[in-house]
Amino acid sequence: GIAAFARSRPDVQIIVKTKGQTPQAEETAQLLESDGELPTNINIVKGGDPFELVTQSCVVVGFNTTGLIEAVAAGKPVVVPWFGEVHNEMMRDLILDLGDAVDYARSPEELVEKISAWLAAGATVPSELPESSARMLRRLVGNDDGAASSRVLHALQAEIAAQPPALR
Repeated sequence: GIAAFARSRPDVQIIVKTKGQTPQAEETAQLLESDGELPTNINIVKGGDPFELVTQSCVVVGFNTTGLIEAVAAGKPVVVPWFGEVHNEMMRDLILDLGDAVDYARSPEELVEKISAWLAAGATVPSELPESSARMLRRLVGNDDGAASSRVLHALQAEIAAQPPALR
């Protein structure tokens, strides 16, 4: 898995982000250490905002997290493991479908291959999001043009302008 990949690629820094709950971070560390000592190029980050991690990453790997939506919006390549519990029919409705905006790895071996390919490609952030990314963002969050902050600013200015002068 990830630990084996880290050992094979000591030149790559791997950040594993968990939720803020302490047990999850500890369980993640135990899982990564299950086949030996935790490689020094793996850093487990507990909780917090993933934005900075996403923007500094060459490739983002994850499963069933809104952080992947942020990564797509940031123009980062995203690889999603699509094996294991994803094939459990009882889980199907709970799994975030990002459509063709991401790469899906159908096995642990393919996961390593896809990560390695993105690292070798030296992906750069595109000036415009691909249509597949824009389509996914429209479907899930309704913001594919990058102008949300401008719309919020205009809405606030209009609201302030509509208030009586004594309240401004």
